[in-house]
Amino acid sequence: MKYHAFKHILLVTLLLLPLAGKCEDRDRKGFWSSIIPRTVVVQYAGNIGAVSAGAEWSYGKNGRWGTSLLFGYLPKHHSDCAKGTVTLKQRFTPFNIRVKENIDFRPLECGIFFNTIMNGEFWITEPDKYPKGYYGFATRVRSNIFIGQRFDFLLPAKYKCNIKSLSVYYELSTSDFHICSYFPNYKYLDLSDLFCLGVGMKMNF
Repeated sequence: MKYHAFKHILLVTLLLLPLAGKCEDRDRKGFWSSIIPRTVVVQYAGNIGAVSAGAEWSYGKNGRWGTSLLFGYLPKHHSDCAKGTVTLKQRFTPFNIRVKENIDFRPLECGIFFNTIMNGEFWITEPDKYPKGYYGFATRVRSNIFIGQRFDFLLPAKYKCNIKSLSVYYELSTSDFHICSYFPNYKYLDLSDLFCLGVGMKMNF
């Protein structure tokens, strides 16, 4: 099961590469050009699965805004089987700093994302077997906020029609469930119980 899940994530990444890197359409204007993703994302951990991969659409000045769609893998741990995840992420990067000629530093990235687990054990509407309001949260969908930083490494001009830059980033995230669980019990919990660390890489075309 674990091998098949990683194989599917790798397949998603490979399928996105030719689409994102199609240089002959890069300078065309119009609707179809605007919806082609220019970034492939691979992320480890971060409240969206053990490993996730997908595409990002960047827009605004210097790519300050970005919307990502990621598909991930969640190991079974104490459950009966491994699971797949889907994440929709919206980020904002207010500014960037040119460290060197080919290195940009983005000292602040923040945003929100929504994550769902593709498994019938989880639900949006509370099952009838529980008293009304027993949980108070849907177990299938989590709302999250995050904050982090990113480095962009610009590649030489000869690679213009392929990968323009590589990015590495980290982010700290927490969900609605973790926030509501933490503060009533903060005396007994550590901050590590509230936040989750995720690290990732982006290929920008």
